[in-house]
Amino acid sequence: MLRLALTDGRVLVAAGAHPAADGTYLRQLHPGQRHDGATIVAIGWTPSMAPSTFDILPPAWAGGDAATAVYARGSVSAAA
Repeated sequence: MLRLALTDGRVLVAAGAHPAADGTYLRQLHPGQRHDGATIVAIGWTPSMAPSTFDILPPAWAGGDAATAVYARGSVSAAA
């Protein structure tokens, strides 16, 4: 799993092949680049024992506070 740390203290842990909000893959991002209104401070790999991963809706979409959400494009699309 890729761990992306931002200057505002938010952290995103996701698959490197997951698309960012602009469509770039998370693994293509680099420290110093802007992402979701903040600058990337560090990117690294962290081990995962999970058999699978899931898209989780940001808190605002669930009626909560989106101040700490890091946005990435969903990997699930509607069937045609």
